Amino acid sequence: MRLSGPDIFPVFRASAYRRCIKHFALNGQETARKFVDVKISDAAARESDLLAFRIGMEIGRPGSVMCSYNRINGRQGCASDWLLNQVLKRDWGYQGFVMSDWGAVPSLDAALKGLDQQSGETLDPAVFFGDRLAAAAQTYARRVDDMNRRILWAIYDNGLDRSPAVPAGKVEEAASAALAETVATQGIVLLRNERGVLPLTTEAKRIAVIGGYADTGVLSGGGSSQVHGTGGPAVAVPIGGTKLYSPALLQAFHRSVPLAAMQAQAPKADFRFRDGRYISEAVAQARQADVAIVFATQWTTEGFDQPDLSLPGGQDALIAAVAAANPNTIVVLETGGPVMMPWLDQTAAVIQAWYPGVRGGGGDRFHPFWHEQSLRSVAGNFPGRHSAVASQGG
Repeated sequence: MRLSGPDIFPVFRASAYRRCIKHFALNGQETARKFVDVKISDAAARESDLLAFRIGMEIGRPGSVMCSYNRINGRQGCASDWLLNQVLKRDWGYQGFVMSDWGAVPSLDAALKGLDQQSGETLDPAVFFGDRLAAAAQTYARRVDDMNRRILWAIYDNGLDRSPAVPAGKVEEAASAALAETVATQGIVLLRNERGVLPLTTEAKRIAVIGGYADTGVLSGGGSSQVHGTGGPAVAVPIGGTKLYSPALLQAFHRSVPLAAMQAQAPKADFRFRDGRYISEAVAQARQADVAIVFATQWTTEGFDQPDLSLPGGQDALIAAVAAANPNTIVVLETGGPVMMPWLDQTAAVIQAWYPGVRGGGGDRFHPFWHEQSLRSVAGNFPGRHSAVASQGG
C-alpha cells in the first residue's frame, strides 16, 4: 500500500489530532536559516511557496501553522505582519493559531505581528508570552483574546474536546518493526542494474562488503525529527565542536545490520567486510571477490545544508577504486538526497536506500538486495555532472 498526500489528508481529518503545517513560509535553506532574508514580491510569493501552503491547508485543515526562522523582506517569519496578519489571517481567512518554531521569536512585538503561541521559548532570547505579555495587557488585550479564540477553535475543529488524550497502550514492537521494514523496502529505488546483476543469487561464493558501517547498522538523518529504535543507536559518531548544539550533532546508526541480513540470506557465501578507511585494503578484497558491495553514506541534519553533492570522506574515490577492481560492484547509497555519481558508469548496480530506518538493514528473513526491485519514481533529479546543477554565484 502506498499513500500520497491526497490519500493521507482525509485520514488525519477523520482523526482527533491537531494538525500543524510548517514552516511558513519561504523556508528554502537550512544554513543560516535565522539570518537569510528572502527578497520576493507579493505576487511571486503567492504564486510559489504560498500557493503550496494554501492548497495543503484547504485539503488538510490544520489547527495550527508553524512559522519559520528565516526573514521575508526584512522581517522574521514569526514576526511578519504581511505574512501572518495580512496573507494568512486576512486574505485566506485562517481561523487557527500561529505557533513559533523553537527559538524563532525575536521579541514581544511578534504578538502584534500575528504570532499566537510562543513554542520552545527556552531557545528564544526571552519568554515573551508570559509575564511580559501579561504586563503589557492594556496594549495587547484584544490580541490576547484573539490568541485564545484561535487556540480554542483548533481544539474544537480538530475534535480534541470529544476525544481527549488517554494513556497509551502497549507498544506493539514486532508489528511496528515489520511496518518499518515494509516502508523501507517500498522506499528503495534501483538506479542502475547492468547485466541483470540484481537480484543477487546464492551462487556468489565470496562477497566483499565495504564501508558505511554495514557491519553495524544503517545511517539515520539528524535533527529534531530523529527517532531512535529500541536500545538506542548501534553507534553514534560525533561531529565534534564546542558550540551549543555540538553535543547533539551525531551520526547515528540504527540497529539493523545489512551484513547480518545478507549472511542470513546466503549462509554459504564467504563475506569479507572492510570499513573503507583504506582504499588499498578495500581494493584488495574487491579483487578477490565475486561481488563487491560498497555502502556509501551522507549524513544530513537540521540546521545546515550540504556544501555540494559529493559523497564526504573520500567515498567517491573509494567507490571508483573498488569498481575498477571488480566489475560486479554494487553501490548502496544511504543519503538524504541526490548525490553526484562520477563512478556510475563503472558500477554494475546502484541502489538508493535513503535513510531506511530502524529495520532498513533487513530482518532475518529479508534483505532488499536479494529481491528484485522494480524501478520507482524518484522525488527529485540525480544529475550526471556538476554542470547540470543549477546554481547561483558565490
